Amino acid sequence: MKVSFEEAFETDQFIQKLPGVHWNKDRLLPLIEEVKEFLPDRKEKIIGEWSMKAMDTFWIVQMLHILKNGGFIIHPPNSAGGPDIFAEKNGQKFYIECVNPRNWETPEEQKSGYWKRKDKAGNHFETRMDYPQASEKKRVLKYRDGIKEKHEKYQTWISKKKINANIPYLIAICGGNQTHSDIYAYGNDVPEIVKSVYPIGDKFYSVPLENIENLSVQYMIRNSITDQFNKDIPTDSFLDDNYESISGILFHPYNNLNDTDLNGMGLVLVHNAKEKNKIPAKFIPNCREWDFDLGTNILSNTLNPPLPSSEDI
Repeated sequence: MKVSFEEAFETDQFIQKLPGVHWNKDRLLPLIEEVKEFLPDRKEKIIGEWSMKAMDTFWIVQMLHILKNGGFIIHPPNSAGGPDIFAEKNGQKFYIECVNPRNWETPEEQKSGYWKRKDKAGNHFETRMDYPQASEKKRVLKYRDGIKEKHEKYQTWISKKKINANIPYLIAICGGNQTHSDIYAYGNDVPEIVKSVYPIGDKFYSVPLENIENLSVQYMIRNSITDQFNKDIPTDSFLDDNYESISGILFHPYNNLNDTDLNGMGLVLVHNAKEKNKIPAKFIPNCREWDFDLGTNILSNTLNPPLPSSEDI
């Protein structure tokens, strides 16, 4: 049975799967309606499929609103297939393919991730056992899976001549499903999404004994992460010529359709040092940008001074 977005919100299957979304339907449906013509498969949705992938659709809706509010021209999706979004501004065209990776925690792990203890008064309370830093590699692996999948899709589109190989291609990754997705997303530390494509590992402090005031922040070199199958997954793709077709990664830690997020606040853009088709700096309003200089081996961002980086990268 095929149903509309409006009908989908009222089905028992959807309400059971996403009750919070259902109760916010009066706010969400108008936002979907505003950009519905630009959504892939926008005319009708199979309820069984859409209820499972609704958050993926909301992520595309969020990106469409960010572009719309940023003054971009958005083109209808290609009926023959291709990236989720095709847009342009000031004559600069680009593709965006969206991905919203599943959580690194299973529902069972989310429940067992807490343990009960007592305070001095004897009252029970729950404490999170899994600290955000301890699960960083698991989130990075999820982001890596999304990048690999969308890179392979791009190669397929190119081979079938569905898209232009000379137009920049961005992968937009949402951390909304991830537990602790916002760790390091906004502070002075390197965000995990940057560590997914550049060989940057754990942070450490370097303190010279002769002058302890000259403390500096540095990062371990990490070219790969070992997954659950004991396989090394590369984390230096943006220094690899094989990934030159990806112009950059867009990332937002939340899947929220509120006014702030729809203006691009909180969005991160990671430029590819090996990009074949360049996305100009400050092209997308309000987002924080990270870039790597191949000449100096310096990683920098638009809100803070360049970070110290080892010459071994």
